Amino acid sequence: YKDDVQEDGTIKRHNSHDDSDGVIQRVWAEGKIGAVDLDLGRKWRGFGFQNVFIGNETDGVLLSTPIPKSKLTAQAFALTPTDKGYDFTMTGVGVKGQIGHGLQLQLAAAKTNIGRNEQMGTNYYATPNTPYQNTAGSFGYMASAMWNPIKNIFLIGDYARSNAKDYSITEWNDSGAVVTNYDKHDNLALRLNYRWANIDNPGSFQLYARWYNYAKNINNLVGMFGDKEWGLLQPGSRGWVIGFKYVPAKNLEWETMFSVTTAQNTLYGHKNETYRRNFIRTQLDYHF
Repeated sequence: YKDDVQEDGTIKRHNSHDDSDGVIQRVWAEGKIGAVDLDLGRKWRGFGFQNVFIGNETDGVLLSTPIPKSKLTAQAFALTPTDKGYDFTMTGVGVKGQIGHGLQLQLAAAKTNIGRNEQMGTNYYATPNTPYQNTAGSFGYMASAMWNPIKNIFLIGDYARSNAKDYSITEWNDSGAVVTNYDKHDNLALRLNYRWANIDNPGSFQLYARWYNYAKNINNLVGMFGDKEWGLLQPGSRGWVIGFKYVPAKNLEWETMFSVTTAQNTLYGHKNETYRRNFIRTQLDYHF
């Protein structure tokens, strides 16, 4: 997904999985036991309407059950990220559902099985291998809401925060030592949608505008293990995204988005600097 070019010219590549040639990468089971919905195995899972808190492939289990006399569902989970080198598990609880006319809410909290001072795993892409500093903390929470005040208009907001410790790193460039502080641990994403695209309804479309502000993270994580949407939303950046989705034929979805952001420079010796980042992506998704 990404090439990191170091100051000495070394390139570190992350290929997601070591072997993608004929290897089954995700296997999971979904079912129901009494009043409990069961989601077990390896799959991509997201929390919140924009997956800021957790939005990643994980091994684990997610249990859900309706809360009597309400439109809410209670959840419990234990999830382990599958990204190479990370070695910790997030366990937690959540609740989601409708709480008023046109208003839906999702809340979740999670703790890790490691302390704030314990490493998250090993960075095998570094030479020599180095520990992953714990930048997720030992506890985190999120609040996510979607409100439909009038027909075809949807307002969406996600907020996620962890108790990760403040830290700083020192690197060197031509000007000497450079200290970069990592002392922000909350992430915010806001979105305005007009209509929704539906892959079963050719001609359907949606327009959207987004604003986000994500904390810097030396391990390139969002929230506890949130979704960066294929490089669209980067840690240490903030700014605007506009886009659309259109369904030209059944099961075919075309999406295009453009962003203008202020982003953290991730090059060695320049991590205390920012730059203007313009990003555009257009894609066709075929659902089968």
